[in-house]
Amino acid sequence: MPRRYVYPLVGLLIAAGAPLGWFAISFLAPDEYPDSVLYLYLGLGSALAFVVFGFFIGLRFDTLRRNARLDSLPGLWDQLAFFDVAQVLLNSCRREDEPLCFLMIDIDKFKKVNDLHNHLFGSFVITQLGATIRRYTRNSDVVGRYGGDEFIVCLPRTLSEEALVIAERIRFEVERLRLSQGAHETQVTLSIGVAEISPGAQGEMSKWVEAADQALYEAKRGGRNQVVLWAPEPARALR
Repeated sequence: MPRRYVYPLVGLLIAAGAPLGWFAISFLAPDEYPDSVLYLYLGLGSALAFVVFGFFIGLRFDTLRRNARLDSLPGLWDQLAFFDVAQVLLNSCRREDEPLCFLMIDIDKFKKVNDLHNHLFGSFVITQLGATIRRYTRNSDVVGRYGGDEFIVCLPRTLSEEALVIAERIRFEVERLRLSQGAHETQVTLSIGVAEISPGAQGEMSKWVEAADQALYEAKRGGRNQVVLWAPEPARALR
């Protein structure tokens, strides 16, 4: 049954609960309760009905709001939602004097996928890679689609050494994937830039996202399919 019918039906059943309950009590024990008790019972019952129904409506609204902030293609956070959540994590890490890392991830030579196959298959590839990145990150990490064929990951309470291990695992798992849909099949690789916000480090979040982006471009310039850690001079490749 469509939900546009389910919710009114649930509301009707909940609202009918109070008077039906009173009729049942009156039938079983007639003339034992004054009118004041009736009004109190109906008032409390109606209030409870609205509270319960409001809870379900609010729950549905929260689900819709969350889904609206997810990227429609890979099911990850969109860019604006990602930065909202990442800012909360960054503030928390700074209060607790904990590190935080960002990963900037780009699909190598993705244009060739679209050119050799089609954009529908390209969307399938992005979806599969988004799911793979999510699979090899932790529940506490935040994964978003930065735009086009780029992803971004926020790793709270994580030093660069651990971030490099996570990034390398993602790179390795993607490299060995064979992505197929119908008559189309391909393999792709990732370039990944890593930047750490150490405890006590100053600057807006955008500064560190830009640092991860610079490391990503170093990975591209260094031959692609590698992980690079950002450093003021020079960036350091993991492989």
